[in-house]
This record gives sequence, structure tokens and C-alpha cells, in this order.
Amino acid sequence: MPGKTLRTALLGLLLALTALIPAKNFAEDSIDEAVKDEAESFWTPDVKTSTKLMLKIGKMIITAPEVNNPAPVPDAAAKKNGFILFKRALSEPINYNTNPRKEEVNPPAIELLGCPGEALPFLLGIFPLAEGTVSASISDLTGASGIVVAKDNVELRSIKHMLKQGSMACVVMPEISVKESEFKLKPGITRPVLSVLQIPVEAKPGSYKGTLSFKSKGGLAEVTIKLEVLPFKLEISPSMTFGWAMGPKDEKTFALFKELGCNSVSEGLEPLVLAVSGGSVKLDFSKADKMAALIKKYGMADYEQRIHSADVGNMIAQSGNLPELSSGYLAAYKDAIMQIQDWKKDRGIKAAYWIADRVFNKPPYPGNKSMEYCMKVLKTIREIPGVRIGVNPTSDGDGETQYAPMVAELDIAGLYSDQRCKKVLAAGRTKGNIDLYDAGRSRIAWGFLPWKHRAVGRTELSFMGWDEKVSRSPKSASSSVSSFAPCGIAYPEKDSFNTTTAFELVREGINDYRYIYTLELLISAAAKDKNKEENALAERAKAVLETIREKIPEYSAEAGKIDGQCGEWRKRIIEEVKKLRKL
Repeated sequence: MPGKTLRTALLGLLLALTALIPAKNFAEDSIDEAVKDEAESFWTPDVKTSTKLMLKIGKMIITAPEVNNPAPVPDAAAKKNGFILFKRALSEPINYNTNPRKEEVNPPAIELLGCPGEALPFLLGIFPLAEGTVSASISDLTGASGIVVAKDNVELRSIKHMLKQGSMACVVMPEISVKESEFKLKPGITRPVLSVLQIPVEAKPGSYKGTLSFKSKGGLAEVTIKLEVLPFKLEISPSMTFGWAMGPKDEKTFALFKELGCNSVSEGLEPLVLAVSGGSVKLDFSKADKMAALIKKYGMADYEQRIHSADVGNMIAQSGNLPELSSGYLAAYKDAIMQIQDWKKDRGIKAAYWIADRVFNKPPYPGNKSMEYCMKVLKTIREIPGVRIGVNPTSDGDGETQYAPMVAELDIAGLYSDQRCKKVLAAGRTKGNIDLYDAGRSRIAWGFLPWKHRAVGRTELSFMGWDEKVSRSPKSASSSVSSFAPCGIAYPEKDSFNTTTAFELVREGINDYRYIYTLELLISAAAKDKNKEENALAERAKAVLETIREKIPEYSAEAGKIDGQCGEWRKRIIEEVKKLRKL
């Protein structure tokens, strides 16, 4: 194969030439060597050579996060401790070169508010003044009459840096959190500390107080933790789905998926096509059975899952040597769906059929289909009782082909929350079938934004940041992750996971949605009450929700800019819940 040999030789020549070009000195950008080493250790060993080449070139233009304020002036206590402790909202990252703002320094208390069973994250930063080590510890949180939320319910995590790469440039950024309570300090490297307080399900309502301590050789810095456990539980919508296009595949990832608050998988339920003959198909459900068992085990069977029937259709075309949309193809496709319907009923799960991933006039990938394909397949399988059908028409159209009419025919429409989908979003809101797709890892994108669009589902692309078979511990020098990350919100270890601030933001967003749903249920009940006072409370709470809805931008990029407002909106919702529940 002369062509392949030539390409290999040229690629080798390019690699050799780049080796002669000195990489940009990190020190020139004030990027500390320790941060550089930590970031570069996250690398996937099986990345394509062309990608490695791009990374090498990219290293010549590594950029640092922008610093927007001067370094703080330490007081006497900070000088003695060798560091300055500060607090920051979870939605704003603490980079290695972050200088804390004056109002963030020496927080008097961390105030947390939540329901039994809820996880509450908070973010602190350590700004080093001298080299050394800081050890963190937390006390039990004590309430009235000696009731305790044990310190074991609080987890301390150090956030590690990694390289985030664009097309030709890298930036060092905080990403992966690792369970740690001891932090090595060096001036110039600000250390973010992510803590998560898990309120026990059996926790009694009321106020609790504890102390989070950071001890160095020179001294001690303390911050008070104030927790209010609310006297009600969060209600969960019986129909709203949260999931990932590339989600859990095994027992371990399912447990984390459930912990996050997700309830819908998008891959793994597709049967294999063994044979096609005369409009009939022979299917193998052995792999799908394993996924169905996990869905039931983790309490997701009542929520609608996804079956990518586009993949089944591709197997039918290949196995039966049938052109797509031919009469034989459509007959076999229909037979397959009828069998899957029987299988779903027998296994006790719900699932919609995704007849195409995305829609194009000239589909670039096998999972993508044309508008003509979608409409003909939709018409064919719509004849089967109980079938629900979905597609991702992730734009308003392709050329002269417009997708809004198709959205009106779908049971679920996976739509981007941006300008590309202006018309289909309007059609989806009218039909009430929006699954908000790929809106990002921000908090608002998982709670308030899908609620604004009256979505029936929320789906993102990649749940896991790397494949377990190529992962290593981020604590070791042989750590690995693609330098094009972040692409997920959790990274598997041999026996556990390392999560991210994005994981906590997503969980916060899903809980925001639950707070909204809890209030909406109370509003509905109070509106039906014959008591005029209840009616008035319902109208007030409804007005509060509508005021919040109006403040949420329609598109995800703009919504992400006000991510920090979610906490205040949640507090307003909690106040309305308390009033309606007479608390």
C-alpha cells in the first residue's frame, strides 16, 4: 500500500521536525512547573499519532487563565499560617493562578440548606504564601439537644489540574477531584478544595453547626459550617428523564449514574440482528437483557429509556443486503420493533425508539439519517401500538429542508438550546416533546433551563471522561486522560471514581428541577383548595416561578453566564414551599 506508506513517512517527518522546535517555556507564561507536570500527566496512551502531533504543536501556544484582580494582602494570621483561605461559588472555577477577591477571603461561615438525602457541595481555595503542607479536618455537625450529623458525611477533595485543548492551543484548568485532606502548598499555585456534605436520609430537620479546620506548621484557619436540614422531602417527577447519550455500561457506573440523579440510558438496549429473511428478523437480546437488569436494579424501569433503532436498521440493511427504505427493509424493521415491544413488556421497562441520531440531507455517519428516511420509518412503525419515537433534529433544517414539521410528528425531539434550533424549539414547546440535548455541564443547564423550555428530558453527550481500561490514578505519574478533555464529568478508577466540579453542578441542577417540581405540586394542590388563603398562596408562588422563568435566557450559552443565580432562585422556591406547607 504505497499511499499508506507515504502518509506514514510524511507523518514521521512532521514529528521529527516538531521535535526540533523548542516547546514554549511554561515559565514565560508564569505557569509553574508543578502545575505543568500535573496537567501533562493526564494523557491517554492510545490517542492517535495525529492527535499527539497536534498536542505537541499546541504546547507552543499554551495559555494561562486570565487573572482579573491583584493578589490579596495577607493579615498577620495569614502570614503566620502561610496561606489565605477563601470561599468561591461552585460555578466559578479556582484556577492555579487565581487571586481571591477581598470579599472571598476568610469566610466567617459556609451556610448550607437542603433536604434529607441531598448532597450539598461547596468550594474553598487555599492561596499559598509559603511552601508547606496543610491538613484539613472537619468536626461533627451538632444540632439542638445534641443531635449530630456525623463528620463522616462530609468528603474533602482536592481538584487536580489538566490540559484542556482546543484546535491548536492548550489551557491549564482545574478538572478532576480526588479524595484528599492534605494539600502541598507552593506560592503561585492556588489550591481548590471541593467539599460535599451528604445529608443523611434520616437526618432530623433543624440547624446544625460544625468546624472545618486547615492546619499548617505555622498555625490554624477555621471556618464554621452551618447546615439547615429542611422539614420536607424533595419530590421527583415520575416522567422527567435525565441521562447521557454515552452513559453507564456496568454495575459500577450505574451506581454513580443513580447517585447523580439520572434515570435514563441511551445505549445498550439494542438487540443484535442475527438474520433477515422475507421481512422477518432473528434478534439476539442477550446483551440488552444485561442492561435491562441494571435498569431495574437501580430503580429506573419506570422512566423512559432509549433504544437506538437506527442501529438495528443498519444491521438489518447489512445482514439482509437490503437498501434502506425498500419494502423489504421497512417490513424487517417493523418486525424487529414488534419483537422489541414484546421484549420490553416481558422485561418490564419503558423505552422510546430513536430512529435517527441527527438529520441531514446527506448523512455523514450511519446513525444519521435524512428527513425522507425519518418520515418513512416513523410512518411504518407508528402503526405498532404503544410505540414512542424520537429523533435529534439538532438544527432548524438543512438547506431548504425544514425540520419543524417533523418535530410535530415526534414523541420526543432532541434539540440544542441555541440559535440553530429557534424554529424547532418553538415547535417542541408547542408539542411538549423537547429533550434538551447537549446544553452543557453548567448547573442551570440541568435544572432551570430545561424547566424554562418545559422539556420532558435532558440529555448530554459523554458521562465518563475516559475509558476505564486506559485509566490510571491521577495521583500517579502515569495518569491518563485525553488532553482534549474535559469530555465527561467522572473518571473511573479500579474500584471507584474521581468526579469533577461539573459532576456536582449537574447534580445541583437536577436537584433544582426537583425543588421546582416540589413547589409546582403544592401550587396545583393549593389552587384546587376551596380555601381562599390557599388559593392566594398558590397564585403568589406561581408568580414567583414565572418571574424566575422570565429571567432565564432561552439559549444555553447565555444561560451559563448567570449560573451563579441558581442558588438564589432555589432559596426563593424554598420559601414558597415553606409557606404552602405552613412551615
